[in-house]
Amino acid sequence: MATVPTCTHHHLTKRHMSLLAVTLLAVAGCSSGTPRPVPAQTIALPLSTNADQSSQVRLHVGQRLGVATVHNAQSHAWTTGTSANSRIVHQDPEVTTEGCAPANAGCESEVQELYTATAVGDTDLTWSYQNLPSCSPAKDPRDPTPCVLGTMTVHVTVVK
Repeated sequence: MATVPTCTHHHLTKRHMSLLAVTLLAVAGCSSGTPRPVPAQTIALPLSTNADQSSQVRLHVGQRLGVATVHNAQSHAWTTGTSANSRIVHQDPEVTTEGCAPANAGCESEVQELYTATAVGDTDLTWSYQNLPSCSPAKDPRDPTPCVLGTMTVHVTVVK
């Protein structure tokens, strides 16, 4: 009897798969007449986190990295990623948001960010997962809930 191989290395939920699909469609320029370069790699940040996490990617100069996140404007969200060295990897201005208006309570939006490798070297891209009510200046000072619940760092190595 033949066995069917299974992959145990990646645990992607339907939500993650949806985010990746929307990211690829958005960056491919499906809604416009001008195709945009497809990212060499696409990653999805976890739907939530209470701990610091990290991963690594390797890109060639000129290649793009797509990053899919989920944003809930009323409670929790990933910040926009920041590059430790924007001369090596910089965020592209094309950020795509799919979903509902931010003012809708409990509504989540899918956000796709793009980054381009522009020079040989190493840098880190970092996002923080925030409990938005705890980040507000109006937060009750007696509330012990932290603003930042966790971070995601992607170490990017850019080669020629």
